[in-house]
Amino acid sequence: MVEARSALVQNSHSGDEVREQTAAIVLLSEAASVPAARRFVASMLNLWEGEDDEEVVALLTSEIVSNAVRHAVGDVTVEVTLVTPEELRVRIWDHSAELPVVRQARPDAVGGHGLQIVEALAQRWGVERYPDHKVVWFEAPVRARSAPPLGV
Repeated sequence: MVEARSALVQNSHSGDEVREQTAAIVLLSEAASVPAARRFVASMLNLWEGEDDEEVVALLTSEIVSNAVRHAVGDVTVEVTLVTPEELRVRIWDHSAELPVVRQARPDAVGGHGLQIVEALAQRWGVERYPDHKVVWFEAPVRARSAPPLGV
């Protein structure tokens, strides 16, 4: 069972216009948190009337959260921000200051492809290092539910 320690949703307003919408959840560092993080990000995107047509956001979230669960200690925080109706930022932090490394895994290897996938599919991605934790983030295109599918 996945335990969500806390969740927060906030909107940044400028007059009547909502600029950014952000939500975060803190999950236990366990394998079941990977699909829970994916569902959380998808549900927030749905709430904000966005679409992840190619399921890139879901895949990238899974890759980074699984790395955090596998290599770090303590809770994992997932923060999702709808930057614009066409851009989503996901930030995942854990309590390890050790930076992730993009490995050149053999194509037939079972593991080691996660950050290669992130590098290939994210519009942008990076790592922020702090003394007691790190944040791995990515930005990916999404579309407003009322907009035509991406690539059309």
